[in-house]
Amino acid sequence: MVERLEKQLDHHQITPESLTIELTERSVIERNTVVLDNLQSLRSMGMRLSLDDFGTGYSSLHLLSSLQPDEVKIDKSFVMAMRSDDLARQIVRMVAGMAPQMGMEIVAEGVDDPNTLTQLKNLGIQRFQGYLFARALSVSDLLARCSSGSQGLQLHPSDPGPAIVSPQAG
Repeated sequence: MVERLEKQLDHHQITPESLTIELTERSVIERNTVVLDNLQSLRSMGMRLSLDDFGTGYSSLHLLSSLQPDEVKIDKSFVMAMRSDDLARQIVRMVAGMAPQMGMEIVAEGVDDPNTLTQLKNLGIQRFQGYLFARALSVSDLLARCSSGSQGLQLHPSDPGPAIVSPQAG
């Protein structure tokens, strides 16, 4: 897997440092030697690791401690529910406070409206993903965006807060 990815990066002239690999909790719950070796190889190439859909699967502090991802993505189910659910709001607040203390960045998924964006910014979250910024991109659109030097999307030119794009389509 690592060799194939390395060839694709070289072919498309993308530096490994510009790539973040998203891992679902389920994909790393059984941390066998092959998985750990692959993750170590990806890190040694300069890629970042992101724990996707955090809070929906097998979340544990042990997983955060042993995997030590560079980034944690708060699942959209919590982000969307925090508008009307105090417990969801508290969970987002807890993760937003905990992850930076552990040296991890936070990405909030499911940011689909300006009010949610404001609430998340007030919690100190600075990276966002959702329909408010863009629909999912096809691989070809993502590669075109990467090759043009784009580093994410902005809600408004006056709002330089970074956002991320998820290549889920195509």
